[in-house]
Amino acid sequence: MNKKAISSLALIILMLISAVIGGIIGYMLTIAHYVEIEYNIPENKTVLTITDVYIDPEHASSFTITVLNPSFSISNATITKIAINVANNTEFYQVVGTNPIIEDGLTVPKGEAINITCSAIQIGEKQVTWGEFAYEFAAQPITINVFSQEASAANIKVTLPYVKLHVTPSFRPEDTFEKFEVTLANDKNSEANLTIREISLVESKVNYTIRQMPLETIPKNITPSLPYSLGPGEKQTFTCKLNWLGINETKIMITTEEGYKIYQQTEARQTYFTIENVIFDENDTEHFKVTVKNHFGSAGKVTLTNITYSLDNGTTRYVKNITPSLPADIIPMLNLTFTCTWNWYEYRGRNVTITVYLKQGFNRSATLVTPKPIILKVLNQERAFNLTDTEHFNITLFN
Repeated sequence: MNKKAISSLALIILMLISAVIGGIIGYMLTIAHYVEIEYNIPENKTVLTITDVYIDPEHASSFTITVLNPSFSISNATITKIAINVANNTEFYQVVGTNPIIEDGLTVPKGEAINITCSAIQIGEKQVTWGEFAYEFAAQPITINVFSQEASAANIKVTLPYVKLHVTPSFRPEDTFEKFEVTLANDKNSEANLTIREISLVESKVNYTIRQMPLETIPKNITPSLPYSLGPGEKQTFTCKLNWLGINETKIMITTEEGYKIYQQTEARQTYFTIENVIFDENDTEHFKVTVKNHFGSAGKVTLTNITYSLDNGTTRYVKNITPSLPADIIPMLNLTFTCTWNWYEYRGRNVTITVYLKQGFNRSATLVTPKPIILKVLNQERAFNLTDTEHFNITLFN
C-alpha cells in the first residue's frame, strides 16, 4: 500500500477521533451543571438554567446572571421576565432594568448562554436601584427566577452580602437651624468599604408657616468634604450646612460610590417664634416697641441678637439702642417687649418693616405704616356742647 495513502488515512482517523472527543467534552461541560444539582435531564423539552450569579458588594449598581439554554433543548428560548423573591416570601419583585433589554423578549439560542446585567427592581409602585434593594435585604437569602415562553422557570438561590451603615442624625434647634450633623458608621461586619458621595434630605414634611422660605434639600457645604471612604468598623461625623427650619420629618439619604442608597427616617423639633406686635406711639416719635413670643411647644429657647428697620426706599438700619439689651434669651411660652430708639418724626405716615434676628439662624419681619403727620384729637368730646348755650359749642383739638 502507498505510504502516502496510509498517512492520509491515519490523519483522517485522528481528526475523526478528535471531533468525537471534542463533542464528548462539550456535552460533559453542558450537562455538568445538571449533574452537580442531580437534575434529571429532560427529553423533548426546552430548558433554561441559571449557571452563575455574580453579586459584588463593592459594586452595587447591578448584578449579573448567566442563563444557559442547553444543547439538548429542542428549541431556542425566549426570556420574558426576571423576578426575585426574598427568603420564604412568595411576593415577587420584578427586575425592570436589564442589559440586554428583556421588554419584548430576549432570545437564548439553543446550546448557548448569555449574561444579563440587572440594575433596577420594582417594589410595589416604586422602582429602586439594585443597590437600594441589596441594602434593604442585606444578608438575606433570595431566589432569582427567570421566566420563559418555551420553558419552565429557572431559579437559583443565593445570599445577599452583608452591608450596613449606621446613620445617627443630630438636629439641635437650641443652637442653630442653619446646619445639622450626621454620624455615619460602617458596621464592622460589612463586606464592603463605603465611599460616601452625597448626603441629602428627601420626602420632607414641611411647616411653611414656620419656614417662610423655599425648601432646601442639598447641603451647601459638608465638612469633612465628600467623597469620604469608610472601611468596616470606621465612623465619621459630618456637618451639613442646610437650613432645616420648619422641617418636622424627613429622610436622610446617603448615596455611596459603590451604588448603595441608604435612608434614615428622622424627626426634627421645631421652634414657634413670632412678632406679636409693633407699636409706634404718636406721643413718642423717638422710639418704637416690638413684642415677640416664643410659643408653647417650641423645642427650646431662642436668642434674639439684632433688630432692624427697613424704610420704603430700601434702606435698612440696625437699631443701636435697645431695652432690654441684646442678645436676649426667650424661653418657650414667654412674651418679651423691646423698646427701640429711632427718631421717626420725619418718617411719619410711611411703610416700615421691622425685622428681628435670632442666633438660631432665622428671622421674623412685620410691615406697617407709621402714624400720619397730622393727628387731631378732640380732647373735650364730653364737654363740647353746653345745654345753657344753644348757640355755640366748644372743642379743644390736639395735634
